[in-house]
Amino acid sequence: MESKMAALVPKSTGLTSKQLYRVAEFFDGIGTAQTIPHGLNTKDSYSNFIRTLLKPDHIKLGRISCLLSVIAPFTIHSNKAEKIVSKKVSELVAGFFERVGLHAIIPASCDGRGFYAYLVPGVLEVDQVESGRVSCIISAKPVVTNIYGGLHGGAVAAVTELVSIACARTVVGKDKELFLGEMSMSYLSAAPRNAEVMVDASLVRSGRNLTVIAVEFRLKESGQLAYTSRATFYNLPLAINLILKSPNQKPNFTIHESTHHS
Repeated sequence: MESKMAALVPKSTGLTSKQLYRVAEFFDGIGTAQTIPHGLNTKDSYSNFIRTLLKPDHIKLGRISCLLSVIAPFTIHSNKAEKIVSKKVSELVAGFFERVGLHAIIPASCDGRGFYAYLVPGVLEVDQVESGRVSCIISAKPVVTNIYGGLHGGAVAAVTELVSIACARTVVGKDKELFLGEMSMSYLSAAPRNAEVMVDASLVRSGRNLTVIAVEFRLKESGQLAYTSRATFYNLPLAINLILKSPNQKPNFTIHESTHHS
């Protein structure tokens, strides 16, 4: 087990064996640094996957609504354009969606069980783990780039969530489940294809109910800041979670959601 942890987390500082095990177990569960299957390791696979889940629904001046679905195939021919939008504008918008592939069905190479689970962990490598901090490296392989040749924004968000959970697990025990409550992203510049990106997640604060993680993405070669993010997790005690998940037992308490954010 120790050799496996060392392989998953090559560098660690200031962690107890229990803390290190929690983080290594998480990375082992998502399968980081696995080889992407040959059928999935093609250019724009991530983009193909994301855009085929979207269906333009409503177009009007200054506003576009889409439907997000996991059911394929679908087309863009059911668009509902407001009368205020000219036919030319409507055709331009529909043409854009068609060019990026929203008219297409999910390619056969992408339409398999576990496809999404292979993509992000397959380009993520754990570099260093400390108490309250996790560092990883992303390889911007063609499989996770967008049509412009940069690292796909969806992949950046997915990596943020995974690395943030791992960072939170250095201080939050397994007796509490982590639920993502809020995540903000700032896309400052692009990471070009095949570039290596350093991902640093650090603990901002952790209390009884909340854990906040800040994440920075920097190009490894130049150190340029490319993306920043902040994720807020709710720490739900395992006992409450088991009650909520039980199909035969209803909780005898009420959970109130506060609209106040501090």
